[in-house]
Amino acid sequence: MAQMTAKEVVDRYNHALGAKDFAAARGYLADDLRFQGPIDHFEKADDYVTAIARLYGMARGVDHQATIAEGAEVA
Repeated sequence: MAQMTAKEVVDRYNHALGAKDFAAARGYLADDLRFQGPIDHFEKADDYVTAIARLYGMARGVDHQATIAEGAEVA
């Protein structure tokens, strides 16, 4: 299997989230993921995905606008 680009990883992660397939989304994250947001912070991917799953349970949906990539940098 060919290695995915950073953009492909992000696109597949976002697709998994949109499908509420949190196990698949987790597969695209590094175990030692670190997230710092305005309300919460996480030091492990499993904790982050648990929180995202709760958030998606409260949201009606997510309208993804764009993915911008420049080499290994993706926003």
